[in-house]
Amino acid sequence: MKDVLVAANPSAEPTKYDAEKYGSKVNWSRQCMFIDGKPTVIVSGEFQYWRIPDRSRWKRILLQMKSLGLNTVRFYFHWG
Repeated sequence: MKDVLVAANPSAEPTKYDAEKYGSKVNWSRQCMFIDGKPTVIVSGEFQYWRIPDRSRWKRILLQMKSLGLNTVRFYFHWG
């Protein structure tokens, strides 16, 4: 398995993934991720919250995404 560098903040120094410490919780192969030792295929969608300023709709939209079989949601943070 290749070394993976992780940085939550692009200006921060990357940190090497510690497979010995976290490998039993989260790991991966070429085909899928393993979460708690179970193979898990990531099925993702994107939620652009700034396009829906009415926050009361967010929960319903996210639940609809989940009902479609998505197990991961990607969203951006506005830094400006």
